[in-house]
Amino acid sequence: YAPNKRTIIRAETMLNQIMVMADLLVGNNENAEIHLKQAVELEDQLPLPQGPPDIPLPSYEQYAYWLLDNQRYEEAIAVFDQGLERTPLRTKALQGKMIAYQALGDMDKVNEIQNLWDVFLQSKLLVVN
Repeated sequence: YAPNKRTIIRAETMLNQIMVMADLLVGNNENAEIHLKQAVELEDQLPLPQGPPDIPLPSYEQYAYWLLDNQRYEEAIAVFDQGLERTPLRTKALQGKMIAYQALGDMDKVNEIQNLWDVFLQSKLLVVN
């Protein structure tokens, strides 16, 4: 087995995600954000996943949820949107956007996302993960 560029990038992406967890365990939010951004940049170099994902939690979502945890709601929405451009209709990203908009008090946006979600659930185009 000889790793190719794609497998190396996948491994580096997951390594950065693991480093985020290690950073968070010791309370180093600054390094956690650096590793989150690196994971996003690396994952962006990969083709879209076909079938089960190689990277269980997309880096965009990991970063956006970290932003939510740090009450950086507008930034979280922007990162969720970037991830949704890459992989549309991911339920975790839509849920995260709803949480962010709710924290900002924008119930119109929360309802808009909920309505979109409902339409796709009824048509079975959205898979709840």
